[in-house]
Amino acid sequence: MKDKLNFSITPKKVFYGLLVVTTLVVFGGGYVYTLFLGKVNQKVSAAEEKRADLVLKDKKSTLLEKTEESESLFSLIEAELNEILPDTKAQSEAVSELIAIARTNGIELNTITFPSSSTSPGALSQATPSKITGIYSLPISVGSSTEVDYQLVKQFLLDVQSARRHFDVIGMNFSASPPTAEDPLGGRVTFTADLEAHFRATPPEPVKPAANAKPGATN
Repeated sequence: MKDKLNFSITPKKVFYGLLVVTTLVVFGGGYVYTLFLGKVNQKVSAAEEKRADLVLKDKKSTLLEKTEESESLFSLIEAELNEILPDTKAQSEAVSELIAIARTNGIELNTITFPSSSTSPGALSQATPSKITGIYSLPISVGSSTEVDYQLVKQFLLDVQSARRHFDVIGMNFSASPPTAEDPLGGRVTFTADLEAHFRATPPEPVKPAANAKPGATN
């Protein structure tokens, strides 16, 4: 006759069984929670990195825009400066501007001359340094042998001094015609005007004495 298994559930067994189940649930749940929290942290870190990257890109974009705006503004200022004080003598441009101003006032300039130079043609030949370092003055003489109304000449000189390029009126010579039946007041004149056109240039380096030259030595 076979033995029968005696399997009985006692309160102690129930307690230990529940304890085991509870332990498994607690530790298993903790593991799942830790795993879930790790994934959440990974996603948060990735989102923060992406956000930081976007902020950095935005800053770079803003900096690039500001740089481009600054370069554009600098170019405009440089263009304005070159019209007022060109970085060369720009003689042909000065002549064209003076002719245009004269014609606006109904005057035809018959003579436009620059001074002769004892040196070879160069960036600073015919020019003289001004009181401001790096600014030079180029003398120009203009005139009209055709009689014009004095008021037109006066307005011409005012327009020259307010031109885009910086000109100065240094001197004037008038020759008035005597009154006639057509012009009883004798208000028509011929004239010559001495002007200066200004420009920018790097001052020449001072001439250094020869290495073997002695103070006070003469040839």
